[in-house]
Amino acid sequence: MVATQDIGRTGAGVMQQPWTGTRYIEVAGPRKYSALDVAQAFAAVLGHKVEVLAVPRETWVQTFVAHGMPEDRTAPRAEMLDGLNSGWIDFGVAGTERVTGVTELQSVLQTLVSRTESKAAHR
Repeated sequence: MVATQDIGRTGAGVMQQPWTGTRYIEVAGPRKYSALDVAQAFAAVLGHKVEVLAVPRETWVQTFVAHGMPEDRTAPRAEMLDGLNSGWIDFGVAGTERVTGVTELQSVLQTLVSRTESKAAHR
């Protein structure tokens, strides 16, 4: 996971650098986060317990559709998740430049929650 502000900061920095040709740049967050890490970050920001539950592979399509994804588009998403879960999709591809962001997950979540609370207060 990587914060959009880290992606933007990296892109802006690259555009200011002198270079020619083609560059491949991987932008990653400051560290890898597990589902438990994400739940703990949400719990800290929201101030209450957040539980992690695994969604069984055989219910992914049904779950994606229930969340609004057209059924004919679920296969690529499932394939991507299978690749991530198996480690086939990962950072560190040969020939790429790796940039590590600095924005922690909890910081991003705190900003999002603050914005949501602010919008709700103005309604």
